Amino acid sequence: MKKKIMKKSIHLKQRNSKHFSSIGTGLRFAVSNYNNAVGSFESRFIPSAKKMKELGDSSFKEEVSDLNSIELAIRPINEIK
Repeated sequence: MKKKIMKKSIHLKQRNSKHFSSIGTGLRFAVSNYNNAVGSFESRFIPSAKKMKELGDSSFKEEVSDLNSIELAIRPINEIK
């Protein structure tokens, strides 16, 4: 009986660990790409848009709003004790 319980608990932990690990990897990837896009937007797009507006381009009538980077930490999963 103990072997069966231990085998089931190991399987359960491995299966769920893979799911959460995959989700965590995806979240880190998404946040990193978002932050990279914000950096590019701030360093390349906004200066170009301001120059075009100064040159009289009427397509930039409104100010371009600032985007914020995401600085969230992924919560670790605590071990079952």
